[in-house]
Amino acid sequence: DRVAQLVQEEFGAKATRAHYRMGATAAVAGRDTGPGGRRSLMDVKHVFQIHDTIDDKDSQKTRMHFGFRATFVSVLESIGALELVVFREGAEGTPLGKGSVQYITLETGTAKANEDFIAQNGTLHFAEGVTEMTISIPIIDDAACEDDEYFKVKLYDPAAESSCVCAMLHQHHVCEVRIVDDDHIGQLAFATAEANVEEQPGNDKVIVIGVARVGGSRGRITCNYRTEDDSAHHGLDYEEISGTLVFEDGEVHHDLSVTIKPRGRYESKDIFRLILEDPEGGVTFVKHTDGGEDSCICTIMIESDAKSKDRTDKLMQKMRHNWQTQQLARSNWKDQIAEAICLERDEDGSLPGKTAIVMHVITVPWKLLFALIPPVDYCGGWLCFCCSLIAIGMVTAVLGDLASLAGCTIGIPDQITAITLVALGTSLPDTFASKSAAEKDPYADASIGNVTGSNSVNVFLGLGLPWMIGSIYWAGRGAQPEWLEKYADYDSVVGLYPEGGKFVVLGGSLGFSVIVFCICAMVCIAVLVMRRMHPSIRGELGGPRGYQLASAGFFVFLWCVYIGASCWKALSEPTAC
Repeated sequence: DRVAQLVQEEFGAKATRAHYRMGATAAVAGRDTGPGGRRSLMDVKHVFQIHDTIDDKDSQKTRMHFGFRATFVSVLESIGALELVVFREGAEGTPLGKGSVQYITLETGTAKANEDFIAQNGTLHFAEGVTEMTISIPIIDDAACEDDEYFKVKLYDPAAESSCVCAMLHQHHVCEVRIVDDDHIGQLAFATAEANVEEQPGNDKVIVIGVARVGGSRGRITCNYRTEDDSAHHGLDYEEISGTLVFEDGEVHHDLSVTIKPRGRYESKDIFRLILEDPEGGVTFVKHTDGGEDSCICTIMIESDAKSKDRTDKLMQKMRHNWQTQQLARSNWKDQIAEAICLERDEDGSLPGKTAIVMHVITVPWKLLFALIPPVDYCGGWLCFCCSLIAIGMVTAVLGDLASLAGCTIGIPDQITAITLVALGTSLPDTFASKSAAEKDPYADASIGNVTGSNSVNVFLGLGLPWMIGSIYWAGRGAQPEWLEKYADYDSVVGLYPEGGKFVVLGGSLGFSVIVFCICAMVCIAVLVMRRMHPSIRGELGGPRGYQLASAGFFVFLWCVYIGASCWKALSEPTAC
């Protein structure tokens, strides 16, 4: 589950419905889930470390956590008493009521109870509305010269007065205390020997390196500090610092700030060092650290920003994918042009028959024309789509004019040419597509839907779009001699629009043809319904051989009726080529 969550976060994959259903089922069952339907590993870790078991009945209660404000504290042995702040918190705006938590000091380090500190244990009672209380632990100041000593203070057994609140321990329920002997001068060391820092893209980043005075805090001491180049160079990778560090009597900690400059690293690491040297006042450096007793060295490694590196990796991967796509696109474009020009051989490598050669020679110009259209690999296929529409429009315009000229040559009016030659040319591809769908698809939806969908596009888009363009064109031009000359022989049009500038389509015999078409279409639909209801067929397509032939013959007869009636009406009206 965790691996799946990491993959989803890394690659931005959307959660499936099954994922959310599992999360909802877990929530109904009383399981504490996060936004993604899974509890994070950190939450699980906290629950098992802080409170070993949580009853199912407590999972629905308001949770109240008790913890320390600081988990590590350094004090001088001359401080007298150490004050530790204990807090409690819950959901924002939720009343917590009264509560309590017990505490105890533990000899887990070198500090001894009643020799270095006074052992304490007791109970903190939080009144309603109180969120912080303090624990006072007396520290014993002795005259012995000692190293730093450690002990711990632990919270346990949290309790809430209200039955609607579940008291729990915070992850910071243990505090470690360091007692610094102020009878010694002490020694100096960096809080960490190595520091790994990620650069901040576009901005300087300030890091803090702590210098600790351990083993004593008596007297005033000083030391010099400076930075030293390695693979990182000051002014380019970081800002150089140098100076003198002063610890007054009783001071045990100082911070040094170093500014890291953004450089746009990818996988490289740059290193420089922060050095303490020239101690004064009798102080020395901790000898087991880098540099020994003469100096103390903290090595700082500047790494690339993880988010920037991940973003760069994704960008490079995308660019690599786009480059491969472009190479594939060029290869496909080259192949489709070569296939349009060259004659395709049979599977055994031999040349095809004479008929195929003749058809190839006839169709080479058309193949080459459409082979120039870019493949779908460019622009997500939109370039191919737009170029294909333009090419289809150009070919349709040319074929329409050719069909009109052919009809005029042999004395056939445009109305008859449109419903015969042009209609057959545009519908035959749909016929073969529907035939293929009927043979391969178990249902008739694809084959019949192909026909109805194709005709819907022809009627609504094929007529509506050019008519809309024509209306906008003539509305913008207004009254023009060209318009008056075109409709000069049609008194009804000129009388209806004397000012001109209107897009007019003459119906002619269109009304009669549409009526005949609608009647034939209704009869066709009735036949399909009857086939579905007939006990021997039970389907729009297929069935016994006799019914197949009868249905096919009847549909062809309907087409002949439509063609014949429309031709009769068109020929009965005066037309001119």
